[in-house]
Amino acid sequence: MKRLALITALLGLSIGAHAAEYNNPQTAGDNTGLNIVDMLKDKPQPAPAEKPFTRPELATLKQWAPFTVNYESRRNNFYIAIDSITVSPDDKLVRYAVAVVPKGGVWNVTYEALDCNSAQYRVYAYGNGEGQWQDLNRKWQKVVKENYNAYSGELLDDFCRFDDPLPQDDIRSGFGKTRIEKPGANPGGGMGA
Repeated sequence: MKRLALITALLGLSIGAHAAEYNNPQTAGDNTGLNIVDMLKDKPQPAPAEKPFTRPELATLKQWAPFTVNYESRRNNFYIAIDSITVSPDDKLVRYAVAVVPKGGVWNVTYEALDCNSAQYRVYAYGNGEGQWQDLNRKWQKVVKENYNAYSGELLDDFCRFDDPLPQDDIRSGFGKTRIEKPGANPGGGMGA
């Protein structure tokens, strides 16, 4: 019991010292290392640095592979366009097209990026009914797991080892050999069975 009280007291002193340093205007913004106060805060990660890239034409994506998402998402099917997966050597981001297909059969397709280093993802565009990308340019968001339709958490596990993306060919081959061609005249959202 005395040992627990001693550890608690030392931790309290450490937090107090770090809080004083963190709130000091002379050292604000000069946080060169992690401290307990920073770890306890739920502040957003900085956005990953992005380099220019070329988005694939939606109509050219023909190799859709099914993948499994958490139990809560059993009402939807999930597909990734294998021929859309790229790993940029410049910014180390994995970019891909993914489809969420509810039981009604409507393909909701988005083009996204995932950063293994910060565990964040970003949606660039969605596929419209004319088979074209419609820009969204959403901000980077933290990857979540075990939420309804939280497929980005599954993809983080499939794309990354520690803080780095796997090689592009390894990611593509990791989705097995099962492929389907997206049904419908146009490969954008709103098309279906």
